[in-house]
Formats: sequence, structure tokens, C-alpha cells
Amino acid sequence: MQMFIVILCSSLSLSTLFERNFIEEYDLFKTIFLIFNIPLVYFSILVNETNLKSKLNNHMDKMTH
Repeated sequence: MQMFIVILCSSLSLSTLFERNFIEEYDLFKTIFLIFNIPLVYFSILVNETNLKSKLNNHMDKMTH
């Protein structure tokens, strides 16, 4: 689910980046979207890595004990 959100946000930000529309409101929206999107994607990836590490550690503990 988290990866789905990351992919969705990334694709949305890329589509807004490469859109050639010169309306000022649109530019403002694009800037706001990117400002909120970048930390969101970073946080999602961070959470994913943490989950993977904990799962891996749990699995390794079960194998050794």
C-alpha cells in the first residue's frame, strides 16, 4: 500500500513538472504540490525501509533461535 502511494505521488509530481501550462494559479498549485510531495515520498520510503529491516531482523532471529 505504501509503495502504491509513493508511485502515485511520484507520477503525479512528474506529470505536473513536465506539463507545459503557463497559468499562474497552476504554477502556484504545482509548487505547493511539489513542496508537500517530496517529504511525503521521502517519508514513505523511509517507513518502508524501516519495516523491511524489522521484518528481516525478526526473520533472522527466528532462524538463529
